[in-house]
Amino acid sequence: MRKYLNEFGLFMVGTPYTICRQVHLDVVDAKAKTDGVSLNIYTIGVRPKLSIDPDSVVISKGRIRGCFRAQKQNGFVSFSWDEPNPFGTENVKFETKYPYSEFSLIGPKGRVIGGDVGAVLAGMHGTDISDNPNPLLDIEVLYVGQSYGEAGERSALTRLRSHETLQDIYANIHERMPEKDVWLIPWIFNEAQYQTISFGGLAEGGDGPEDMEHVEKVQANPVSYRQKINFTEAAMIRYFQPPYNTTFKNQFPNHEHKSYSECYAVDLNLVAVELQTWFVATRLYSEKIQPGLYHVASFPLHSAEERANMFDFSNTGAGVRNGPIF
Repeated sequence: MRKYLNEFGLFMVGTPYTICRQVHLDVVDAKAKTDGVSLNIYTIGVRPKLSIDPDSVVISKGRIRGCFRAQKQNGFVSFSWDEPNPFGTENVKFETKYPYSEFSLIGPKGRVIGGDVGAVLAGMHGTDISDNPNPLLDIEVLYVGQSYGEAGERSALTRLRSHETLQDIYANIHERMPEKDVWLIPWIFNEAQYQTISFGGLAEGGDGPEDMEHVEKVQANPVSYRQKINFTEAAMIRYFQPPYNTTFKNQFPNHEHKSYSECYAVDLNLVAVELQTWFVATRLYSEKIQPGLYHVASFPLHSAEERANMFDFSNTGAGVRNGPIF
């Protein structure tokens, strides 16, 4: 059943602000405040421990080469990196200390001129993520959460400093999977976009007053940012089915949930979340979802008996339009 001539879906598009460990939260938080970005959604996940083989690093005038090691149970799997030397000199010293997960580059005058977490460097240079993704860099999603103050002032990083679930994950991983590292992804979500689909005269209401009232209602009542964050968290949980989440895993969407009731109030057809991680060279996955650089979690707000999914184009002449509607 088509209810309206014009159906609307609300989309949130997310990219990682960074991939970090708990020890680096203060540094990332400070940068986020300087950049003026809101980090209200986060994921917690794991991947193999990554370190740098200190004996493998060779610095020449033109190149910097070395090997990463990914722990696999009691052994290691190695893969190399090779990048241009941005300093243009071989008079650069590479320093790293056990457990060789971080490194520094020391210049001719003894000044630190570079450095990073080895796993971050691995993601940038260890693989051609588009054509040949490295599964050792994949992150398994264990938990999805949000942090949002009364005025939207709290970032995800604020809550993660004392997050009970994060501490439980650390304890369980240390006990059961010591070859894994816990990684945190705070997300940036772009301004939500409406996608509009017109079905010609196929809607039950046709192009009469009911349809125009629907369009005007959506235009006049934009869904608040808080409720967009709420449905984004819920959609990500329903999609990945993370083992440390309980709420929303099997009960999203639901018109009785007040946290995203505005979506029902304006009678949207569906909500969706799109996640892109290609630029951090990391695929996400879970027990239910295969590894991927690109994930789309799309959920109709109504049952198939109540109302047809706006993306069901069978036997229609529907036209799609993206972007803000006001």
